[in-house]
Amino acid sequence: MIDSDGSQLGVMKTRDAVRAAEDQGLDLVEVAASENPPVCRIMDFGRYQYEENKKKRESRKKQTRVEVKECKFRPKIGEHDFDVRIRRAVKFLGQGNKVKLTVMFRGREHAHPEVAERLILRAFDLLKDLGKLEAPPKKEGRDMHALVAPLPEVIRKKAMKERRESGKTPKERAKEEEEARMKEEEEKDSNIRVVREGDEPEPSDFSKDDEDEDEDIEEYEGEEEDEDEDDEDYEDEDDDEDEDDEEDDEDGEDEFQ
Repeated sequence: MIDSDGSQLGVMKTRDAVRAAEDQGLDLVEVAASENPPVCRIMDFGRYQYEENKKKRESRKKQTRVEVKECKFRPKIGEHDFDVRIRRAVKFLGQGNKVKLTVMFRGREHAHPEVAERLILRAFDLLKDLGKLEAPPKKEGRDMHALVAPLPEVIRKKAMKERRESGKTPKERAKEEEEARMKEEEEKDSNIRVVREGDEPEPSDFSKDDEDEDEDIEEYEGEEEDEDEDDEDYEDEDDDEDEDDEEDDEDGEDEFQ
């Protein structure tokens, strides 16, 4: 037996325990029926119920309730309808709810699931600052689904603030990001140097290499000319030797005769 102030009263008979509770104007509540002997406590049962319900309400308030909102698309959806659904998805993710992107097929559209996949990825590209894709698009029955989960609250609030300050639609923001990305790629790929007016470009290593190659070619051509002159001198010497041999042969014939 436990008194209302928490003190132990020891083992008592049931009628004595009920009488003690009535004397205090309180209730006798069994708190541990499985024990031997059972444990009872003297308390205000109505107040106890009220406090327990209050604790439950407070705990429910602290819990974040996440709902799954669905945005449906068609493979041949128009631009205006597409923008409307993106704005709804932005609102849902900003509230901390999950968004289910669904593309509905009809008739021969089932033969082209890649169209629906591109549409879902395009929609997610406009929502990536607010959520993350939990799984790649998957076709189930007549529909293709993809679930977007919200990012942490701090990141979502920052992204929503930037969207409000820019005053641009998700489509315009995505277009600007794509243009900026393409511009960066072009700058990385191009090696063109911009020379201001009046400035002389400094000789690059490539031009120096070209000059060295030209000098080597000129030296090689000069060596070839020297070799040609040596060949001509050698030919002249051969001609003189041939003439001397002919004269010697003629003299030898005259002596023989």
